[in-house]
Amino acid sequence: MGAMRADQMKHLAHAGRWWEVAAAASNARIDDPELLLPAAEAWARLGIPALATETLDRLCQAFPAATQHPGVAACRGLINGVVGTAVEAETLHERIAAVVSALGERAIDLSAEAERWRRDNLRTTVYIAQDGNAVRRRENGSIELIGNHKGASNTLIKQHGTALSGSAAPITIEGIDPPWLALDMVSATATEGYAPGIRIVQADAAELLDGLSLAGPEAVRDLIAQDRVQWFVGPSAAADLARAIEGEPGVSHNGPVVPLATLRTRVGPALAAAMQSASRRHDAEHVACLKTICERDRSRSIDTRVRAVAGDQPRVALIAGRFTTVLRPMIEDLAREFEARGASTRIITEPNDHRRLTPLGYSRVFAEFDPDLIVCANHTRDDADALLGERVMPRNVPWVTWVQDAMPHLLRSKAGCSIGPADLAIGHITPTMRADLGYEASRSISVPMVASEAKFSTARVDPTLAGDLECEIAAFTNHSETPEAMRARLIDEVSSSPAAAAIVERISDAALALAEEPIERVRGWRRCEAMVNESASSTDAETRENLFQNVAFRVYDRACRHRALGWARDVAERNSWRLAIYGKGWDAHAIFAQHARGTLEHGTPICTAYASARVTLDATVLTSLHQRVAECVLAGGLPSVLATGSSIEHARWAIKQQVLSSSTDLGTPTPGLPGQIAIPLYRVDGGERFTKLGSLLNGRSYPYVFADPAESASLLPPGVINADEAVGLLELGVWDAPSLERVVRCAADPAWRDAQRERVLRFVRENCTHSVLARRIIDHYASIDAAGTVAA
Repeated sequence: MGAMRADQMKHLAHAGRWWEVAAAASNARIDDPELLLPAAEAWARLGIPALATETLDRLCQAFPAATQHPGVAACRGLINGVVGTAVEAETLHERIAAVVSALGERAIDLSAEAERWRRDNLRTTVYIAQDGNAVRRRENGSIELIGNHKGASNTLIKQHGTALSGSAAPITIEGIDPPWLALDMVSATATEGYAPGIRIVQADAAELLDGLSLAGPEAVRDLIAQDRVQWFVGPSAAADLARAIEGEPGVSHNGPVVPLATLRTRVGPALAAAMQSASRRHDAEHVACLKTICERDRSRSIDTRVRAVAGDQPRVALIAGRFTTVLRPMIEDLAREFEARGASTRIITEPNDHRRLTPLGYSRVFAEFDPDLIVCANHTRDDADALLGERVMPRNVPWVTWVQDAMPHLLRSKAGCSIGPADLAIGHITPTMRADLGYEASRSISVPMVASEAKFSTARVDPTLAGDLECEIAAFTNHSETPEAMRARLIDEVSSSPAAAAIVERISDAALALAEEPIERVRGWRRCEAMVNESASSTDAETRENLFQNVAFRVYDRACRHRALGWARDVAERNSWRLAIYGKGWDAHAIFAQHARGTLEHGTPICTAYASARVTLDATVLTSLHQRVAECVLAGGLPSVLATGSSIEHARWAIKQQVLSSSTDLGTPTPGLPGQIAIPLYRVDGGERFTKLGSLLNGRSYPYVFADPAESASLLPPGVINADEAVGLLELGVWDAPSLERVVRCAADPAWRDAQRERVLRFVRENCTHSVLARRIIDHYASIDAAGTVAA
């Protein structure tokens, strides 16, 4: 070996790059002492003493004088201090038997290939290095897989793991000898919700068995058993993969392709060519589907579609992403209610947890199913097309945007103005969205979040679980992030713009301060709007509505939630009551961790928890009647809600409206207030309740209600739910620790609890179920149909 080669070896050894030293020596002449001695040291330091000893023996046989060399003696001493791990042929054969059995359960028969593999590996040995890498020695003495393949895999995952986890298409790995990349890839991309599929392609079955024999049986068994891992093995691997892609139209397939550097037999024809060929067929189908959709848009009038929706057997397509904890189940429940009314339905969503839809996933449903109505959660028609990057959604089919969240893209004039004459926005529609963002009153309906009577029912309560879940106070919420942490996160999200960050900081701080005021005295909606208008006066209406819904009111709500849970903790400790907080992250909360009960699945567990709590506290100020209130009462629980200034004000408006519509003859003119009358509250129904609510709201009570008779039809804003009608703010509302304690004590009386629950249940069944929502949508289109034509 030349001086340059020797210097390189010394450099690698000095740097501790022992795998490179061992690899450099693997093909060296036997009479090269300057290479063999570093190689022996490399094997020793890698933790494979058998190969280190063999290398030294080769050196000493070729150069007997080397036995006296100090370097050889030092290397012998190093070897003696190493305990190696070798996997003999018998164990490898046992592993392959388990592999063949596991693959057989996936309908992959490699029994014949495994028999040949066993005959060819009667004396193969695998050495496991200290860093987990494996080196294979064949019967003929050849050594394979010399290299830090685990390190290479770790580096790839570290550099590209985030992108790989978010890949919209399956990740294809060609080769699995060694299996480290496949194992690491599956582990690195295993996330809650969507996780990309993994395809393992191997042209030579013997090479695949070589690789799977290297890892522990448990790791290999888990790899093979995962549904998201597909296997394409043998000479037909490329053709098999192409057929598999063709058999899954409408989902993304062209993801990253990673060939192993150690691959011995490549797939032919080219793997990428096979994948592209299959994808071209999908593209052709998409073009044909779009043609069908466009032809229908031209040939069928919107009036015909409206008439079909109002009829007995409409076809309804519903869109919701699979990877949402709320939207997809809500869409599924709504589909069942449409079906109960005679409709045919089709849900457009991802087919499993490992695929993303492509435009074809939508166009082929529209072309085949030909819907009369499309319902989409949180997206307008234009939003949906924008997400797909092309125009796919039918234009002449009525579209319902079910607004469930304050999504920024919905808080734009463009969104509101895109809702056509036969379209509908339903759900969380605020007055500002109507006034400033184009959501016309005739095309939008404010409705509460709804609950499923099938999933939440007293019939699903399990008495055997009730004892473990029993408590005096329960709360169900995933909002464990503290208000302060939420504030910091919201500021950080816009930190690239110092001006925006300053606005968010001012609004968040004002919201936190507002949450320290008496909840029953604060008209939160109004105050938060004022905060935003003051802090962001120079911005447009869309920006202000986003800041209002997604910063001011959410920070205020988060702080109020945690404040109410603090009341619950204090009340529980004072009375030796049990407080159970269900949801994510509470076990790590500095204050509430001791009350954390984890998460519960929908169905029997959560229904039993609702029914087993004496009172369930719903501590949100975002809406007068949260979905959890409906779920709770349907399951047999008793909800208690925050009596906020806004909810009390709305309750008083409702009573005032009732008084003005039926008792104006009792009023007398009010001096100094032209057009106003004063009606004595002691003489009207609801007068006493009006007074008590006023005492909470203002700290004062009056014997009269003062009003203008002309107000009787416009006091309560459109779409606003009167929480007092739903839950009874004086009975089940809480605004501090004593009021919560009163509700829990009263609920110990079964008769009182049943009466209050029946009141809430009646309201929920009339207003807050998927059945009601389906009816309201169909009634809307029936009214359009009755008018004879779609209004321009």
